[in-house]
Amino acid sequence: MFKLKIKKILLLGILLLTGCQANKNIEINSLKSGLQFLNTSKNYTLEIESSAYGTCSYIFTKNSIGFSASKKSSAMFAYIKDKKGIYPLNYDNGYVPGEYIYDEANKKITNLWSGDVHTTLYGIETSYINDLPNDITTLDVVNKNYKMAFIQTVGYEIKDYVNVDSLVINYVDDVLSFSLKMSNKNYIEIYKLTNPNNSKNADVDIFLKGGGKVLTLSSSLTRVRNLVKSNNFLRYIYDIGTNKYTGIEIFNEHYFYSEITSYNYGSGAMAMNQKANEYHDFDLYGCYNFSINTSIVNATSSNVGFYSTPMYKKPDIVEFYHYPTYLAIFSSMQYLKKGEVDNSPYTYEGESYYFDQISMVYDFVSNFSIDQSFDPNEYVPYAVGIDFINKDADKDCFVTFIYYFTYGSSLYAMPIPLTNFNNSNVALLDAIYDAYND
Repeated sequence: MFKLKIKKILLLGILLLTGCQANKNIEINSLKSGLQFLNTSKNYTLEIESSAYGTCSYIFTKNSIGFSASKKSSAMFAYIKDKKGIYPLNYDNGYVPGEYIYDEANKKITNLWSGDVHTTLYGIETSYINDLPNDITTLDVVNKNYKMAFIQTVGYEIKDYVNVDSLVINYVDDVLSFSLKMSNKNYIEIYKLTNPNNSKNADVDIFLKGGGKVLTLSSSLTRVRNLVKSNNFLRYIYDIGTNKYTGIEIFNEHYFYSEITSYNYGSGAMAMNQKANEYHDFDLYGCYNFSINTSIVNATSSNVGFYSTPMYKKPDIVEFYHYPTYLAIFSSMQYLKKGEVDNSPYTYEGESYYFDQISMVYDFVSNFSIDQSFDPNEYVPYAVGIDFINKDADKDCFVTFIYYFTYGSSLYAMPIPLTNFNNSNVALLDAIYDAYND
């Protein structure tokens, strides 16, 4: 019994000692040691002062990577790692967690520091840093990979690299700082390293201590997303001027078709990928526009005429027409709220949801090309509602988006009904597609 107690005490002492060592502030006494720390550490903060946002902090901890602004709480975001994966956290009149993040292969991302969810300086250009002289106090960074990693670490995108004029690192008065000059800005951004090995993200801590966790969607919202992402449905075209439905659009993974009922003809495009053969002496590759000189209901192959050159260089009709499958809200479902928009002029028939996060609303406007007919500067985007009529069969379901905008002092609603999911194939167009694709 006595020996066992001794072992427990010794073990507890070792754990306490290692814990204290892990949390002890690291001593950075040179530019090189500072960069080596950032190359190997998973706990630090980069701060920059902003007149509009106050103190802006990029906070890195073992299980979270995030941003906060002292003057604007809504600007915060974070990626949080739990035992099962990584999910985002934002602020919209309160903390709103998102779903687990998946990669392009639909595999859940579990490594916060791999660079898959947010780029960091961890493991970046290790040899370049280790080869630096020990006594330098200023470094004009010429290493492209390091500059690219740094700008993404502090919120820029990789495409912004073309605007990088210079990145200069200084170590003065025991402070490591990064001076970034972008050609499209008339000032220098100065980021300072603070709280090395002692950084905490207050937003993440408050959220988790309050019982916060990853978003789990309801079965209804999961089905809404799956139906729209099927890339196979029919849309009814609504004319807000006459308050009537005036035509249809058919969304299919192989072709898109649009028809205004009163015109008795339609047009669209089809993906084609076929080598030259006895029927055509040139390769077909891309998305080719076509027209039909009668209603699709009565059309035969003789009514369909194709343009000879592709309008899109890739045989991907979903990408060409930027189907609703690309809507930003489907990867940020945390912004969806249950219920109706206040003072809605639209009457719901099913389950009601809406989102009013402005970037999501503008993405919706762009995706459905509403901005081409209703200038957002004049017809101001307000919110987007969802009216979901949930039926047993996919084809019987209705997912109606309601686009709300203000004009003058009034609120208007434009319904965009989608239905006939996974059942919107046209036999004639299917036959043509099969004939012109290897």
